[in-house]
Amino acid sequence: MRRLFSIALLVAVISPHRGAGAAVVERIVAVVNDDIILLSEVEGRAKFAAAENPTANPDKVNRDVLEGLIDERLIAQEAVTLKIEVDRLEVDRAVDEVKRQHKITQAELEEALRAQGMTISSYREDLRNHILRLKVLNLQVRSRVSVSDEDVRKAYEQNLRTTGTDVKVRVRQILVAIPPDSPRTLRDARRAQAIQLGERVRAGEDLGELAKQLSDDPSTRAEGGDLGYVARSALPPEVGEVVFAMKVGEVRGPIYSDLGAHIAQVLDRKASEARPFDEVKEELRRQIHGQEVEKQTRLWLVDVRRRAHVDDRLAAK
Repeated sequence: MRRLFSIALLVAVISPHRGAGAAVVERIVAVVNDDIILLSEVEGRAKFAAAENPTANPDKVNRDVLEGLIDERLIAQEAVTLKIEVDRLEVDRAVDEVKRQHKITQAELEEALRAQGMTISSYREDLRNHILRLKVLNLQVRSRVSVSDEDVRKAYEQNLRTTGTDVKVRVRQILVAIPPDSPRTLRDARRAQAIQLGERVRAGEDLGELAKQLSDDPSTRAEGGDLGYVARSALPPEVGEVVFAMKVGEVRGPIYSDLGAHIAQVLDRKASEARPFDEVKEELRRQIHGQEVEKQTRLWLVDVRRRAHVDDRLAAK
């Protein structure tokens, strides 16, 4: 679901830099009803995506980026049809949240944006568009999804038949927060910090002591990043996949999730009897709801595309 419609407003994606004197051959790569998508837009986002995943196939990256841009245009057009708007106060609150998360002032935010060739006005416009898209999807998809008690019970019983036991690991971590809507310069600095912390732990420094000093997770920092015994579902998917494959004592990281970069160490693992239904039903309900929202979002976008005129020219020379 996050990949489908939590559209991160990354400065480097929106305002790609080019080397001085570089020749730019601009062309239209898609027409979405009355809107156009330019090659420069695809290249800008593809450049960032490639930096995130250097081994990815460039053609697939370009294709995925264009598909995302087409979806964004369609969602924005739906907002016009539905007369959904975003007022100035909503954008103000979004900017304040960015500053709060990064613990920076307005001047520091504007300086970071200038380093990426962007103004505060254009950044606010990107935030406005982001909020607008989320409003549309909340109205058209999320508000229409409900999960009954019967659905939750069936899922619980299916899990019991599949696993029978609940495997948990005791893990501690250092979290380096990297909010997805932060300026590129701040994201790069946070990634570099996470890489350095991982190297320090692997070189022999105590992860718990470093977590007390440097972790951005206030709920576990005082305990040296100790999360206690956790089920896989309690961790971000990217982190759970790695952590539950680790051996006791092993250190991995950075592992990237929507929260940021995680340096993780497994302290112990155990298998216990499945948790009672009443204890897990709300957690399970949220999981089922998220899965259903993701499914319905895909179906809704397919329907919107079917009703739209989309001329995809990316492969054309």
